[in-house]
Amino acid sequence: LVFRLESILGPDSNLVPRLDLPGLNMESQGTYFVFMAVVYALLAIGILAMRRAAFGRRLIAMRDSPAACATLGMSTNRTKLLVFTMSAAIAGLGGAVYWGFQGSVTAVEFTMVASLVVLLLAVIGGVSTASGALLGGLFFAIITIISQEIPELDWLPAIAPAVVGISLA
Repeated sequence: LVFRLESILGPDSNLVPRLDLPGLNMESQGTYFVFMAVVYALLAIGILAMRRAAFGRRLIAMRDSPAACATLGMSTNRTKLLVFTMSAAIAGLGGAVYWGFQGSVTAVEFTMVASLVVLLLAVIGGVSTASGALLGGLFFAIITIISQEIPELDWLPAIAPAVVGISLA
């Protein structure tokens, strides 16, 4: 709702520059794609390492029994705030990398239906795994490519995630 306001993004599309890292030329699509893959791999490895560390065990304990964690003296509010902060940082980095790849952003991309598709893709890929985002993204990319190659299937990207989500349920 916020991003659709003209006072936030304006009436036209906004150009989003690519991330500028010293020593790396990010002008070509292929180079930037490899950069995105490296960013994803580093984040996935970092999340897996965090899940296996003491903080990950604390999160599992808090998921299983928040009352027991509070009884043992663990600050559940602090842990929740830290998880929220880390997830917001990952989402911000992902948004910067993705919109840098797209080149511009408009309010049209921030509709409720688009958010539901992203949620369904996360569920399809697997919310509890680090590879879930990759699998969901690959699924969406494949159905988008199919719909572009076969014009009769232009409805596929809008319907396929919902059909698979219903099938999983």
